[in-house]
Amino acid sequence: MLKIVNGLLNALLVAGIAFSSGCSSGRENKNVDFMSSAIQVNSNEEDYIGLTEKEAKEIGISVGMKNKELLSSVSDVDEPAILVNGIAITNRTICYQKAMQLYPGIGTLKDNIVSIVRTKVVQSEAIKKNIEPSQKDIDAYLQEELKTFKEGTTFGLDFEVGYIEGMGITIEEYIESRKQMIYDMYQRNQFWASVQPIEKNKEEYIDDLVKKAEIEILDPEIKQLFQ
Repeated sequence: MLKIVNGLLNALLVAGIAFSSGCSSGRENKNVDFMSSAIQVNSNEEDYIGLTEKEAKEIGISVGMKNKELLSSVSDVDEPAILVNGIAITNRTICYQKAMQLYPGIGTLKDNIVSIVRTKVVQSEAIKKNIEPSQKDIDAYLQEELKTFKEGTTFGLDFEVGYIEGMGITIEEYIESRKQMIYDMYQRNQFWASVQPIEKNKEEYIDDLVKKAEIEILDPEIKQLFQ
């Protein structure tokens, strides 16, 4: 049985999730639900590490089909469902997170939203520092991905292959859909390189950002998760 780990990690990258660990200060504040102590998404590796290529692809197809269905039910997929310091987590992202619940060991919808919010507070700091990733680097990254899918050298990416099929989109459309996510990833990485926090204090650093963040949940269903 082939172990598929990279497929899940790339699926999480598509989702924009940064898994976290560590302890918060435990102090009550208006954003307490988004503190690191609230995160319980340290994925159960046993749930997915034994997936075969076929199983990973089948899950990808299911997630793609579910996401397509959810997107079709939303009037404006690019409207914000959550605002984090003015940065939108869109309905499109929420639909994907809901669809990803079909992936074994992915964590609950609430947990995954907590993780995304935490990446957004980091991104907002990067924006404050006027950090802008190199478009050349991003384009090169995406071109390499496109080449991988075009040449069929997608070992370990069976989930993504299935997802593309389930969504009923082309490889080019899939790569296009990842542009903003890859930009955000590079932006956050450059921010971390600029501040270089001690690793064990990284989550405490994010906790401090969360405490000061303006987080507004606009989607009624998501708001219910945090009540």
